[in-house]
Amino acid sequence: MGAGRIAKATAILCAMLSLAACGSLGFPPKPVAQVPAPALDVARYQTFAMAPPTGVPGNLGDAYLRQMYIRARQEGLNFPTAPDTKTNYVIKTHMNAVGDDSGSTVYYIVDIYDTDGRRATRIVGHEAAGGTYSDPWSGASTGTMTTIALKAMFSVSAWLFSGR
Repeated sequence: MGAGRIAKATAILCAMLSLAACGSLGFPPKPVAQVPAPALDVARYQTFAMAPPTGVPGNLGDAYLRQMYIRARQEGLNFPTAPDTKTNYVIKTHMNAVGDDSGSTVYYIVDIYDTDGRRATRIVGHEAAGGTYSDPWSGASTGTMTTIALKAMFSVSAWLFSGR
């Protein structure tokens, strides 16, 4: 076989392979169906219980819990309302307010525990409030609790749907 024939055969073979590849892919390429990650399917079926927050005055704690439940529903999280319902996780929140001359800050820790009592994750944050050094909780309001609940529940949802 001569060099010219080999070059011609190689060129024809390359052209055929190129055309075969184009034919199988189509032009433009067809979109491939997206399959949700398994973590998302598993996350949808997780259930949570919420303990009353500690370290916060009662009226603000109640406002926080109310907002956490509202935010949970908005995030698509499952919080059974029956008190004896078995859940996969328990959310416990602790807050503390610290004041200085310029106002106060509410610090919060949200721990998520599994059914064996092991901490699965911890969320930490803070929110400015208008209290004073002598009474740092005086500047915290239901609006402060709403903001903290929004941030906390967003973080809970992000943790859950991340596949942990």
